[in-house]
Amino acid sequence: MTATRFHLIRLCLAALVLGSLAMGCPKPPDPDAPHATFSGTPRTGKAPLEVTFTDESTTPIGTITAWDWDFGDGTSSTEQNPVHTYTTAQLYNVRLLITTSEGATDLLRKYRYIDVTAPDPGEGEGEGEGEGEQPPDPGDVRVFADIEFVWVPAGKFMMGCPLTPEQVTETYGGRVWDYQPEHPIHQVTFKKGVWMGKYEITQKQWSAVMGTNPSQFRGDARPVDSVTYYRCEDFIDALNAKADPLFRMPSEAEWEYACRAGSTTEFCYGDDVASLEDYAWYKANAGYKTHDAGGKTPNAWNLCDMHGNVAEWCADWAHSNYDGAPTDGSAWTSNGGSYNMVRGGSWSYEANILRSATRYSYPPGNLYTDVGLRIVRDPSP
Repeated sequence: MTATRFHLIRLCLAALVLGSLAMGCPKPPDPDAPHATFSGTPRTGKAPLEVTFTDESTTPIGTITAWDWDFGDGTSSTEQNPVHTYTTAQLYNVRLLITTSEGATDLLRKYRYIDVTAPDPGEGEGEGEGEGEQPPDPGDVRVFADIEFVWVPAGKFMMGCPLTPEQVTETYGGRVWDYQPEHPIHQVTFKKGVWMGKYEITQKQWSAVMGTNPSQFRGDARPVDSVTYYRCEDFIDALNAKADPLFRMPSEAEWEYACRAGSTTEFCYGDDVASLEDYAWYKANAGYKTHDAGGKTPNAWNLCDMHGNVAEWCADWAHSNYDGAPTDGSAWTSNGGSYNMVRGGSWSYEANILRSATRYSYPPGNLYTDVGLRIVRDPSP
């Protein structure tokens, strides 16, 4: 081999290495760029539905001087905090474009953000606490057995990650094969709503039912940790024995649907890891321990700590991907492995494991200092 040819081969190898490094290291965000964000209240209801939109955008340089809203029904507004009335029953995407005094812009789209139902609900649009009752609004709070629950409405969503495993790796790090179980993305439809715990079960709640506290990180308001899947089932059995027998473990589909709360982004609030600290206790900010439940911003359906603090057991058995998964939101408890699914990430994990679609599994008889539970309650018959 000639020296020239050897030199060319070395250059090619160097280029490949640099290219791989570049793919794995996404461009850091511009610290001077504005950040567009907003909320709408209420996000679901019968037509005509009047929604108040609140601009929550920020900018490090200058001020925000212009707002361009697209409500998804062919109408728009340039007000900062507009009020808009939707007259047709369907799901609406909403977009906000902001412009600063320095001429910088940022755009945010929230997909399937506003859910408008027909004036006379049809079959399967959800039920409340009795047949024929009007269903609660998403995020409404009720207390059952001294535990706060919020209403997760009937509806449908695309379960799984819209990004390829390679795209997730390039943006958030990790390994490609860790993200393969999040595919194929598929539609799941819930014919009825459900009550889901607003918080992870706390040590005070666990002790009141079980008479003991197994947690490593002690504190009444902290989530219970160091509980096996089987002990969580014991907790639910004991709770059902003391109250109405309507409590259970959530399915994976219920968990992800509730976590997303209408979002289609990597986290319940968007895609930007920089905002995760507002919603989650995780490796970057938790100090290697749990924290009191509800200390971070809830998602759009009023659920707290869906990302981080402790991970949460689900009723499903482990499967390597979504091929053959139920599409009705029920727990997948057939043809699986001997592990149970765990969701949400915890104080010990990096941001990539806290994504809404991330799924992993543990042996149900094992206990971990970063795994607890969140329960659901079916509506009364």
